[in-house]
Amino acid sequence: GDSKLLQFTVADATNGGVAPDLTGSRIDWWLSRGTPDRFSKTPVLQKSTSDGSIDIVSSLDGRFDITLTPIDTHTLSAGSYYHEAQLRDVFGNVATVTTGTVTINRQLITII
Repeated sequence: GDSKLLQFTVADATNGGVAPDLTGSRIDWWLSRGTPDRFSKTPVLQKSTSDGSIDIVSSLDGRFDITLTPIDTHTLSAGSYYHEAQLRDVFGNVATVTTGTVTINRQLITII
């Protein structure tokens, strides 16, 4: 597997695209085999602010980072994976803030 930094900025479309304050929020990110139209409900990888694997870079700017390490991806088969991140703010409001596809490629060299 490779190292990869995934950077996200949350914008509230219902509030003119203003970034919500992430102070005290919990963010969970899951990766599962498949595509946005058809994916497994069983995640192959999970990251969360609750365990420190997601870093809120700037609470006031709505920015958070997820770092993938070789240990995270070295056992994954090549192919398409669906991902999504969900935000729970300090008031208990829940919103899916990003979805998409991740492609895992085959590798010859594996250093973990």
